[in-house]
Amino acid sequence: MERGDTSHFVAAAEATDLTTAAAACGRIDEDSLRGECASHVVRELGSEDIEAAAEACEVASGAWRDECLFVLAEIDPSPAADSARWCRQAGRYTISCLMHLWQGEAASLKREHPMEEAVQRYAEALAWAGEDLDDTLTRRAWGLFYRTELDPARPLDTSSCAALPEPHPRYCRAGTQEALGRGLNVWVRANGPAALMQACGLPDDVSRAEAIGRITGLTYEPAGGLDAIASEQLASHCERGP
Repeated sequence: MERGDTSHFVAAAEATDLTTAAAACGRIDEDSLRGECASHVVRELGSEDIEAAAEACEVASGAWRDECLFVLAEIDPSPAADSARWCRQAGRYTISCLMHLWQGEAASLKREHPMEEAVQRYAEALAWAGEDLDDTLTRRAWGLFYRTELDPARPLDTSSCAALPEPHPRYCRAGTQEALGRGLNVWVRANGPAALMQACGLPDDVSRAEAIGRITGLTYEPAGGLDAIASEQLASHCERGP
């Protein structure tokens, strides 16, 4: 590493305005260090001028440029639908960047709206991915929606999925099932497998949803896929025995 490169990096780190910092990064000859510098100044100072920060990212190349744009999406105070434009330019980090924005959006929507409305709005938010929204990404995004800030006081419910446009309904339902399975696994790890065996002695007229709710606190509205997850968990532990 050239001595001058180090001094330019230090100058960028010590700068108090984006223009000065970005200019110092641009004087660095070594590609990797120049990219690291750009990402650093964008994270620290980029929120003062998002468009100028985007220009600062252009002094980086390869993975560092992609990371710089990911950072830019994180600090952009614009609505997430607008800051997603940086994700779409972030190359190898595009998917991670979008998932990060969707996670924040999911939490916000579930705090601010009834679940049915939150589900509808989230389906609209997935359009931020543009042409990159393939089936795999759609499935992952819905799994993220239901496991983000999972609230035991709000039962998992697949009924809101039906009104969504295709292909979202099946992935929405799969997301609820994934959240229940994940939640139960976390609960079992925290409390021990034997704790779930309390369900083995419950009367036959107690539904699987009620049994799971009574014991773990995780609640859901009975539906085929969710019942299947609950049944699999209960059967596994009851058959195993103490």
